[in-house]
Amino acid sequence: MLCRNCGKPIEPGDTFCVSCGTPAVESTPVPREQPQTIPTPVKGGFFSTPGGIVTLVALALLIVGGAVLGVMLATGGDGQQEIVRAWEEFCGVTEDIDGELDPVSDLSKASSGDIKSFQNALEKSRRNLDGILEDLTGDKSDSSYVSLTRAIESYDGYLNKLDGFYYDYLQDPSEKNLTSTLEDLDALASEVKSDIDDFLKDNDSATAKECSLSVLDLPSKYTRQLAGSKDTTEEEVADAQAVLNEMLPMYAEGGWQSITEYMTPEMYQAYQSAPIPWEQVSYIVTGTRILNNTVIDKNTILFTVEETLDDFGDVFVMNSEWEMVRSGNTWLVNNLRYPDGSSLW
Repeated sequence: MLCRNCGKPIEPGDTFCVSCGTPAVESTPVPREQPQTIPTPVKGGFFSTPGGIVTLVALALLIVGGAVLGVMLATGGDGQQEIVRAWEEFCGVTEDIDGELDPVSDLSKASSGDIKSFQNALEKSRRNLDGILEDLTGDKSDSSYVSLTRAIESYDGYLNKLDGFYYDYLQDPSEKNLTSTLEDLDALASEVKSDIDDFLKDNDSATAKECSLSVLDLPSKYTRQLAGSKDTTEEEVADAQAVLNEMLPMYAEGGWQSITEYMTPEMYQAYQSAPIPWEQVSYIVTGTRILNNTVIDKNTILFTVEETLDDFGDVFVMNSEWEMVRSGNTWLVNNLRYPDGSSLW
């Protein structure tokens, strides 16, 4: 240590400088003052406040909820699209089978080859129906899924029983049990129509595609054919057809009012008293062609007529059944039946 007055050395333990007598004072180093660091506050903005935190949580919940809802809607939309697709494929099958009907529409004229060919068409259609059902992978508890599946399965069951009828018919056309089978088929056809109606009631989006279901009318048609009286000769059928051939061009050109003289009194009365004139609910007929006939009994014959119709420029073809009844020495038209099972009056 050095003397603070004269600068001479002071020995350790000395209390004063031996050179100048100045008291020895041991200096204590003063610590250097460090500048105080003040932390800079972080600017958190609105979302660092309590209100902002609440808002942020609410937004997060909204995003998550929207995502969940989107998944639910997407899943539901895909399910409905699958239902509509399956319905359209089903209608395609029904159209295909109805397109094969003509050769077997009259059992008395259908050859065994015609019937076997139609049986092959039935088998193909049933395989296609199985494929449609296998492709349905939606929610099996959904009402649309359940009702569509039931409709397709009942239609498939009907085709299977119809195939069995043809098998029995080819074995023995005179077999009495055929009538019983046709009764069962007719009841089953009614069930199929009911199942299809049940599906369409709750599925408006599927109604844009209409199914062709003429095959369901075969049992009643075959029943009439098998019950037809053999007392009606080919000559009498030809007479009835001649009257119809005379009447149809007049009907196509002038409508119902031009053929009133060919109507039975009952039909004429229905025509006169109709709340809506028949002309107002009819399309313009541009052409007609008789396809075949079915003898109901000795006084009644059904003629299937192909009508070419014009609905404000939209031309299409529809088959109708004209009921001709014996009246003295001639034949008169008594009613019309349409593909959907309805009649004119």
